[in-house]
Amino acid sequence: MAWRIHTNLTDGEIDNTTPGRVTGTLRFVGKGGSVTLDLAGDFSGRLKGRRLRLENPDPAEHNEALHRADSYMRGFDRRQEGEVDAIEPIGRGKAGPLHASWYSENGRVVLELPAEGWEIVEDVTD
Repeated sequence: MAWRIHTNLTDGEIDNTTPGRVTGTLRFVGKGGSVTLDLAGDFSGRLKGRRLRLENPDPAEHNEALHRADSYMRGFDRRQEGEVDAIEPIGRGKAGPLHASWYSENGRVVLELPAEGWEIVEDVTD
């Protein structure tokens, strides 16, 4: 089972300006403080070498939709160390949805955001 964290995401940044590393900070509904990323690997395609700002346009507690008590993010490690599976835009065009997934001690983690939920804030490839 994969963690699907996009509903609880409020905002954050992920950074691939160091080749072979993806780092970042993410914040979530139901998880005080921030979660840090330290992953081996790179963004894919045209995002490789860039830094992205993320903002969920409609954050919510995922467990409310599942009719469960407590937060969906309970048990999600505050430090995500592991390996990138894929971090790439879905489909064609510069402003498509973003798909990010990685493997950590928590298992597989998936984050998907609509086009308005992310932007490139630094480009070291130009």
